[in-house]
Amino acid sequence: MSSFDKSIFRQNNPGIEKTNSIPEIEANKSPDNQTSSINQEIKPSHISNYLILKSLISCIEFFIDNNSSGNKLMFEPTIILTPLEIFKKTLNTLSELDVSSDIKFIEKLSESWIYFLNAQAQYGSQQFLSKIAYAKINELITEISQYPKNDDHSLAFYLNEHAGSDWIPFPLIKILRELYESNQTLPDSSTLHRWNELIENILQEINSTISD
Repeated sequence: MSSFDKSIFRQNNPGIEKTNSIPEIEANKSPDNQTSSINQEIKPSHISNYLILKSLISCIEFFIDNNSSGNKLMFEPTIILTPLEIFKKTLNTLSELDVSSDIKFIEKLSESWIYFLNAQAQYGSQQFLSKIAYAKINELITEISQYPKNDDHSLAFYLNEHAGSDWIPFPLIKILRELYESNQTLPDSSTLHRWNELIENILQEINSTISD
């Protein structure tokens, strides 16, 4: 058993098999560590399944409606706005409270992150977004996929790997606690503050495009 496996805090069922839903950025971050990752299977919660299914249904309805009418594809901004707002609200909880070891919070954070990624994968292209919104969304995903630097795995890796899981790996607890503590020490220059500000800029940019 690797030292990484030993660091995992198990709540209920050990022996879960790993999935491969790792962002490309994270996969490239530490290739030598991929073979020693957690040999666990992730069990998505009902909420996570619902969010993903809802997003997929929205995608299907979107293309059916536009193709059947023969119109040019029309973007519905709420498809991106809603997941971003939910993710931002969840991050704000961590800004105010130390929920680094709260399994319900971590599950919610994972689900909101996946919900956002799912929407971004479907509608986060320059076909639907302004250049500014497109660039800032990719900047946000890149930062979370590379945070913290010099660690074996990023925050994005854990959020993808542990959505709906019934146990928490210690490295994830450490990452979340450091985010919370740094925000308490330097609230105006912390990583959480930057991410929330970045999300707010994206929301404003998309909303301004709607009003135009």
